[in-house]
Amino acid sequence: MARILILIGGHLCTAPRPQKEADTLAAAGHEVMVAGVWFDAELAERDNVLLAEKAWTFYPALDFRPGQRDRIGVRLQATVARRLYRRLKIKTPALLGYGGRRLLRLAQTINADLTIVHSEAGLWVGQRLMRQGYSVGVDFEDWFSQDLLPSARQARPTAWIAELEAALLRGCSYRLVPSQAMAEAIAAHYRVTQPTVVYNVFPQTKTEQPQARAHRNLRLHWFSQTIGPGRGLELLFEALPYLTQPVDVHLRGTCAPANQAWLAHQIPLGWANHVHIHPTVPNGELPARIAENDVGLALEQTAPPAVT
Repeated sequence: MARILILIGGHLCTAPRPQKEADTLAAAGHEVMVAGVWFDAELAERDNVLLAEKAWTFYPALDFRPGQRDRIGVRLQATVARRLYRRLKIKTPALLGYGGRRLLRLAQTINADLTIVHSEAGLWVGQRLMRQGYSVGVDFEDWFSQDLLPSARQARPTAWIAELEAALLRGCSYRLVPSQAMAEAIAAHYRVTQPTVVYNVFPQTKTEQPQARAHRNLRLHWFSQTIGPGRGLELLFEALPYLTQPVDVHLRGTCAPANQAWLAHQIPLGWANHVHIHPTVPNGELPARIAENDVGLALEQTAPPAVT
């Protein structure tokens, strides 16, 4: 039995792939711990509910929910990191996400047999741990250095992220990606052997069939953690007025205040009542929510490259 630590960059309930990884490793007899970052009170409650049924533990390495002492300092640190990079190209862990240094210290304290990283900040943590002799694994949920819109690249340290990716791809024996296409693309780009492919799937279970279509519109379903630009929704909304069959569009994800005005502008005239926004749900509930619909939408774009 090994002690395994999984590091994520946010709340547990918004990280379905690490949850399934932790479930699988715990079922195999390993002692599994997950560490992440808390910044939202409602999501933290969802985390606690989720953990009641798990055979592994979770630690918030950084907690800056509203009312917490660290909140102002953490946000200020992130702002300073972005400004230092824009003006002087200075690279600090806070530029990659919240809690990098805290996650590193926790990993050093736990001293697991294997530490698996999952986020941009995790790449930095993983590189530091490897240099100190720790056993490290990496799960490329996204191709982090490529997973940015062209408009966002100038403000992000993509070259540094790519360096971190290359270091972990060449130094880790545990390397996962969510598709064969991504494995091939990453291997060719970095000139490394292909990582292991583990698809984002659910156990096969019986789900309720969608309700009869009589007297209702066809239900189109799209899911992502974030509802926003650059995810194919622009093309979907542009196409809606040309449909000859009445449909309802169901979007499931988080639409931040900064994206709400963008979304309202995208919806064609007369379609507002046919576009429905749903919050994210626990991982185990997602298959049933998907099954309530008639057509699932995969709207990958070419920028960032659609390799997953």
